[in-house]
Amino acid sequence: MTTTNVGYWSELAEIHSRGDSYPVRQVIDGGSTLRSVERDLLGDPAGRRLFHAHCHIGLDTVSLARLGFTVTGADYSPAAVHHARRIAAEAGVQNCEFVVADSSEPAAAELAGAFDVYYASYGVLAWVPDTNVWFRAAATHLRPGGELVLVDEHPYAATFEGGVASEQPPVSAPYWQSEGPYTTRNGTSYSGDPDVIAHDVQVKWPHALGEILTGAQRSGLRITGLQEYPYSHYRSVPEMTEGTDGYHHHPRWSASVPFLFSLTLRQEAWHDGDDYRPGPAGFRGAVFTDDVATWRRGTGWTPLALTANVPLGLHPAAMSLHYGQAIFEGLKAYRQPDGGVAMFAPYRNAARFARSAARLAMPELPADDFVAACETLVCADAAQIPGGAGQSLYLRPFMLATEANLGVRASDEYLFAVIASPVDHFFSSGAAAIDLWCENRHARATGGGTGEAKCAGNYAGSLPAKAAAVERGCAEVLWLDAAEGAWVEELSAMNFCAVRQLPGRAPELVTPPLAGTILHGSTRAALLTLAADHGIRVTERPIALAELLDPGVRRSPRRSRAAPRRPWCRSAGSPPRPVAGGWAATAPDRSPRRWATRCWRSSSAGRRTHTDGCTGYPG
Repeated sequence: MTTTNVGYWSELAEIHSRGDSYPVRQVIDGGSTLRSVERDLLGDPAGRRLFHAHCHIGLDTVSLARLGFTVTGADYSPAAVHHARRIAAEAGVQNCEFVVADSSEPAAAELAGAFDVYYASYGVLAWVPDTNVWFRAAATHLRPGGELVLVDEHPYAATFEGGVASEQPPVSAPYWQSEGPYTTRNGTSYSGDPDVIAHDVQVKWPHALGEILTGAQRSGLRITGLQEYPYSHYRSVPEMTEGTDGYHHHPRWSASVPFLFSLTLRQEAWHDGDDYRPGPAGFRGAVFTDDVATWRRGTGWTPLALTANVPLGLHPAAMSLHYGQAIFEGLKAYRQPDGGVAMFAPYRNAARFARSAARLAMPELPADDFVAACETLVCADAAQIPGGAGQSLYLRPFMLATEANLGVRASDEYLFAVIASPVDHFFSSGAAAIDLWCENRHARATGGGTGEAKCAGNYAGSLPAKAAAVERGCAEVLWLDAAEGAWVEELSAMNFCAVRQLPGRAPELVTPPLAGTILHGSTRAALLTLAADHGIRVTERPIALAELLDPGVRRSPRRSRAAPRRPWCRSAGSPPRPVAGGWAATAPDRSPRRWATRCWRSSSAGRRTHTDGCTGYPG
């Protein structure tokens, strides 16, 4: 909100609160200012909490509270809020409160995700510089399933600014944003009060209907209704007369001119704790925020740009499609208790991104630029960051070769971009334990390869094993070394740690060493540091699969490459036997089990111990 408009609005609040033209006394005495359009759109008020934006002196707010809503009214002007509180007190209405707030700003921490309805009406959008920002800010107020209800002057009718009686609609103000903003001077209030206004300048922004709908769609809310009406909430042109329905009608244009419109939207469970689900439970990555932060490199990196999240236009001969020059990262931004946002260890991801780029002969993006791109996107899409337990905004920086050339060489052109997706827990079980499928037929990485680079090809090669794991009811794949098929390396999407505790000894956190085949995980590094700070012994050494099954077993890795392995399954007291794809442990009672069972607990049966002190965490 501009200071010019706040001054204008505050002066009008002093005039309107007297009640000469506004029905202040009628509302105090039990009347209502709500019209049929908004009453029909708002629906049943029972048990619902409503946020009323641009509430002015609170007449509609008090009327909404009398309907049965629990209402929070908000306005830019402290003077307007002062009079709204006074009027509500005189009316004896208890279920409403008022706050000073700019509707283009995200909800304050105590109001975020707290409302069933976000309501705004009549003249709201004319003072909004950017509808994208306004709709996103509105979305932060709504809980899952909540609705946004907007009733306002139709963008076409808004072009009649200062119009006079005529046979044709008197277009005198711009329709498209490219023409605005523009200013108007009225001298007196639109309400008809004769007082001369000192702050008589308004700054207005035109918004075409397409722009409004685009802003609504990009907010993450789902549009559920759009209606247009052949009448106005005020006398927008001189020939209009007020009807018994409380609206102003034109004698000739009712069949050709829309004067009002309404828009209703629904919050799809993005902002409120335990009910948040971006699609099926767990990390899906199928819902995306609105923007993309990009750099392009030819002879040098172009300036950072923030653009709409739209499909990339790649040439069919783009070298990333043929020779695999594509790398990416994964990090998260978290909603903080005070309503702010923080990213976790972005410079670690920047360093790993640079190592991946070097391994694939791609240009190394400076760490500060990497972090700046992430910060730019987080700030732009802050309204879409969920705040419930286990929820975050997942950031996916990536770089790919874009040069159209079939020659087998490194590309000369690249695109670096960051996209984002609101996510829940990585696994559908949340923080609960998961089952792992131990893969010993295929290998994820080998020495001298690209195992420690976060490149697309590494993940493509892991997908058959992941499919096999899911088919057998497991959430993830545990990969073994390529040489012997006996040494634990990491999971498909995260590093691996095990908690080892033998009788009479202190617990030890053990993880495989970073030796060229394992990703340098940011969470891994943080976990090892925190464990050491808490007095837990941390060891980076090879971990034999046999040791996980029996903590008393220790082996040393061989230096030579073993012959190709066959999948096998071991039963206690029985020789190995082939099975189709993968490896599974079997308890002494010979009932089949997947290895490992559940994290963070152990159980013994006979000589065989199933050690479940393993944990996976995102890399």
